[in-house]
Amino acid sequence: MAIMHVTFASQSLKRWTDFTVIVPLEKGPEQTRETPERFPTLYLLHGYTGNCFDWCTGSNIRAYAEKNKIAVVMSSGENSFYLDDEKADIRYAGFLAELVEFTRKMFPLSEKREETFIGGLSMGGFGALRNGFYYSELFGKVIGLSGAYIQDELADMKEEGNGVAPRGYYERVFGDLKTAAGSDKNPLVCAQQAVKKGTAPKVFMACGTEDFLISQNRAMQERLKQAGVSVDYFEGSGVHDWQFWNAWIEKAIDWLMSNE
Repeated sequence: MAIMHVTFASQSLKRWTDFTVIVPLEKGPEQTRETPERFPTLYLLHGYTGNCFDWCTGSNIRAYAEKNKIAVVMSSGENSFYLDDEKADIRYAGFLAELVEFTRKMFPLSEKREETFIGGLSMGGFGALRNGFYYSELFGKVIGLSGAYIQDELADMKEEGNGVAPRGYYERVFGDLKTAAGSDKNPLVCAQQAVKKGTAPKVFMACGTEDFLISQNRAMQERLKQAGVSVDYFEGSGVHDWQFWNAWIEKAIDWLMSNE
């Protein structure tokens, strides 16, 4: 097992940035799979206010990676919703594609689409779905836990915002809020485009029944299925916290490795 923190110069972000990577090189006590020459890889995104250490400190992701012989790459996406900032020409979405290319050169990671996955929680759940479909040639499966699928709420956002951030923040992230839901900043729009191309990845979604985002998750999974996406959707007791995410990321990784 190797856990590394890497700092590198990103062309997409136009600055130095960080990511954490887990590569289960050695045999662990609960290993259920043989060590491959090149590892299936999950690019795992944090939520609002988070960073590349969140999953390591909030969950048992190391044990799940070791058990399943899957590499996990966790980047710092700031509060970007993993969308490109077009005015500043800072490409947080483009960075994810750059990260896949960079990490494949640096570590023994699989270059197969069917062994390359993206997932996340809350804001990262939004980012995983949007970019999983936008870069559908890269990712074979997508995980969205308690996703912040707020795209339909943006047009009517008040100046004071929604209790998380003011309207100005969402304007910076999504651009024109009146048109954002109809643009490729909407995961559903990207999903529809991927379905047309025949490259839509399979999706695993889960949300707590007491989570404040439960209605948005229910609506998203229904609309994805209507668009022709293969979605496995689950609900369980829980709120918007690490207890829920830790339990369900284990289930999601089992789903990733099931070869279904």
